Amino acid sequence: MKNPLSILIVDNNSQDIEFIEQTLKKDKRYKNSIFYTAKTLLEIEELISNNKIDIVLTDLEINGLSGIDVIKAIKKHNQWLPIIVVTGTGSEELAVKSLKIGAINYTTKKTENIKQLPVLIKNTIEFMKIKRKEKEMEHYFKQIANNIPIGIIDIRLPEKKITFANNQAIKMLGYNKREFSGKSIDIIFKNRENLLIYTGKIKEMVEKKRKKLQLTITLKRKDGTLFTAEMLSVLQLKDNNATNILNIVNDVTKEIKNREKIKWERNKFLSLFNNSFDAIFILEKEIFVDCNRAAEELFECKKDEIIGKSPLDFSPEKQENNRNSNELAKGYIAKALYGKPQRFMWIHRTKTGKEKICEVSLNRFKVEKKYFLTAFVRDATERENFNKKFELLAKLEALNIVSAGIAHDFNNILTAIASKIDLALKSSVSEQTINHLIRALRSIENAKALAQKLLNTSKEREFNKEEIDLTKDLIESARFMVSGKGIKLKFEIADNTPLVQVDRVQISEVIENIVLNAIQSMDNRGELTIGTKKVLLGNNEVDNLQKGEYLKIYIKDNGPGIPASIRDRVFDPFFTTKKDGTGLGLPTSLNIVKKHGGWIEFETEEGKGTTFFIYLPSAGKSIQKDRTEEKEKVKKTKQTEKKVVLIEPVKEVRETFKEFLLYSGIKVIEADNYYDGFEIIKENPQIDGIVINIGTAKEQKEICNRLKSINKKIPVIAATTEHNDEIESDLSKYGIDAYLVKPVPLLTFISVIKKFID
Repeated sequence: MKNPLSILIVDNNSQDIEFIEQTLKKDKRYKNSIFYTAKTLLEIEELISNNKIDIVLTDLEINGLSGIDVIKAIKKHNQWLPIIVVTGTGSEELAVKSLKIGAINYTTKKTENIKQLPVLIKNTIEFMKIKRKEKEMEHYFKQIANNIPIGIIDIRLPEKKITFANNQAIKMLGYNKREFSGKSIDIIFKNRENLLIYTGKIKEMVEKKRKKLQLTITLKRKDGTLFTAEMLSVLQLKDNNATNILNIVNDVTKEIKNREKIKWERNKFLSLFNNSFDAIFILEKEIFVDCNRAAEELFECKKDEIIGKSPLDFSPEKQENNRNSNELAKGYIAKALYGKPQRFMWIHRTKTGKEKICEVSLNRFKVEKKYFLTAFVRDATERENFNKKFELLAKLEALNIVSAGIAHDFNNILTAIASKIDLALKSSVSEQTINHLIRALRSIENAKALAQKLLNTSKEREFNKEEIDLTKDLIESARFMVSGKGIKLKFEIADNTPLVQVDRVQISEVIENIVLNAIQSMDNRGELTIGTKKVLLGNNEVDNLQKGEYLKIYIKDNGPGIPASIRDRVFDPFFTTKKDGTGLGLPTSLNIVKKHGGWIEFETEEGKGTTFFIYLPSAGKSIQKDRTEEKEKVKKTKQTEKKVVLIEPVKEVRETFKEFLLYSGIKVIEADNYYDGFEIIKENPQIDGIVINIGTAKEQKEICNRLKSINKKIPVIAATTEHNDEIESDLSKYGIDAYLVKPVPLLTFISVIKKFID
């Protein structure tokens, strides 16, 4: 040992003292040791007080002084001073007692035992150092335990007695340290049932050597009140035997109440979230991270098809104001993330491609220092459509006022012109002049018809209604309007098409307006489908139409479709995208149909085409008949009379050519379209000639080839507005005998007729 030991020997036998000293000095570890001796308690206390004593060797009997008293006195003064009992007369009982009150080791004064004393002293001093360190650590940990905010209760096994409880546990249970320490654990349990649950778990834990046990249990305070605690029990083992259970106890009564409150709030939120009629989205920056069931219905897809995507994935490229969706969305989101709530209208596109007008409310919220956005989205399509139609009706009313003035003034002017022509007719003697004036009056009649269209929109008037089957008018109007054009016409007429009570002239005008728009949208080339069907509608199933039976007419083209940016304006008065358009066709048509108790709507898709739907109230009757087009009937004539089939879609030109032919003494069978004309040719192989308008340069080859396929012998005179070098250079190739370019002078026309027919 580096520093010499100070050894106190308490004994009244000088020989024993000397023997002990000599024995120790023989060991090099103790040869420099300082030895003190004492025979009384007073001497012991004085030596311990004035000197640094490292170890005490004491006998059990010293001149009537008990070794037990010596040990007690030393421990009272310094509890960490190691003591070895060295006796020659002490009993085993006395030795055990001395060890219990503080002696570390025990030996007798036999020579062989004294010789082992150097080793015993060394071990005793080391043992005391370890014990002192353990005690200090225990104190240290107890200090820590007493200052942590959770309860700690140490239970000794197998007695199940409380050996330690920190301040928080004592406070939690309402006891003081004196009342609590050493008590049985049953004082902290609600009842015997709870105690048995705990002890049963502990028994299982000990038997299976499980180190930890965690459970939630009801405990009882000193005053009898109960609280819910979470307990973590840790098994302490010594030599593989369970000695203690260290329990960490936490009062979770408030926490459980808070958990229940949070759970209730969460369930309430989820109920509101999932059952909201409005679509609700949660966004992290520009990405959807959650949504409710209404959102799935809005976008017509499942939740997992929405999460991870951006609002732009469900939006068209442009919004209603023709602004870029991407730029607009980024602006709204940036402002909302900055803390400025946003409210705006937005067009969303569903998974199926359907566009919906939505009202969006965008707000920011914070979770753990991170900002998110809630988007409340309401489908406002029906409301917006209603507002737009209300605005449209207001515009139509405005149009009524303007149209009334225009039509009135226009009719006055036409009346004045017509009056002057009437006067001219009465004073004119030239037949040629009379014919010209008559044609001028016919043009005035056409102008009056145009003025009448304006008047139709400007005032309520009595309709000349009749119960009719509209399909014939529909077919005739469509065939007439597509004749001479590269339009493939397809009819889908239902057998049970209902009769309607309408003004035939005005409804024909509606059909002509919509068919003309379709033809122009396809640039005179494409496929036009016209169909009818009987439908039963519920209240407001189609806008404001009443419940009942309707005739539904649909006119479908495969043109470019209507751009999204102008769809809301197609029924606006004076709005047009055509260079020479008036913008009155569709507004007038809607006004006419509305006054018949019906409605017009449309569906369109860019790049695929547009379909207009016309709804007219049924007259309550259906007509069942063969809808094959009635053929023009040709009367039998004398064998000497020449007959010519005249195929000319333009009425004015057809009438002029008819006059020319009649002037030449030739009977005329008219056709205002190619379909009827070709049918007449096939049914009348004895006719003497054909006069036909072969259309524009683009259409001429097709028309000539079709005519050639049904005609081999009959002379054909082609009349058109355009030259075609390819056809004119080889007329026989195309089955043509003469090629005339309008306008055709009378003498030229008669000359050709005489040459090839008469």
